[in-house]
Amino acid sequence: AVDIRIMTADDLPQDLIDAASYAEQMLEGFFMSAEDFGSQRVLNIDLRQGDIDDEGGTAALTSVSGIRQGEPTEEATITFDRDDIELMRAYGTMDEVMEHEMIHALGFGITWDTENLVGRDEDGNPVFTGTAATSSFQEFSGDEDVPAGVPLDGSEGHWHADDVPGDVMNATVYDGAALSDITIASLADIGIPIASSAYQDPEEDMLIEEDLMVA
Repeated sequence: AVDIRIMTADDLPQDLIDAASYAEQMLEGFFMSAEDFGSQRVLNIDLRQGDIDDEGGTAALTSVSGIRQGEPTEEATITFDRDDIELMRAYGTMDEVMEHEMIHALGFGITWDTENLVGRDEDGNPVFTGTAATSSFQEFSGDEDVPAGVPLDGSEGHWHADDVPGDVMNATVYDGAALSDITIASLADIGIPIASSAYQDPEEDMLIEEDLMVA
């Protein structure tokens, strides 16, 4: 029910194009079909390279245009810092960084404020309050008490790495970073039609940290 359409700049390296194809196919495999959901939306993503900051800083940034409450994202631009492309190759994180940015393009961390899905726990720390992700986080963490939400980092657009370690939607992306049920559930919370088959066996939903790459 989500058709991701990729447009690439003429100077984009082939391995980034290949990573985009991988991430597109993987993510679309998690979505309900248009036949099952009853409708289909299109997300156009423009991929390009540019200058963001110095080498070793932010590897990529995603922007979404025309955000409206209750409406899915339709147009996004992902810019990769040309100074960090070689570092992504060296760290082996190109697929993970691409996956990370495409999930942002779907609305993760970007439409949350519009949808009123960022709250505070009892200590005043930011949390994502979507019900599906909160339930998944409770199952993952093993807490008996229902948490206020999934803990966020200071940007309020990524998971807090200490609480959701090794997830591909932490601010720091690793080679082998996992797309956890928590992240998949958070997409359902913002209206992405997720197939039931997308969720993993909780015992296999392990999060692993490998080599570092910032996104």
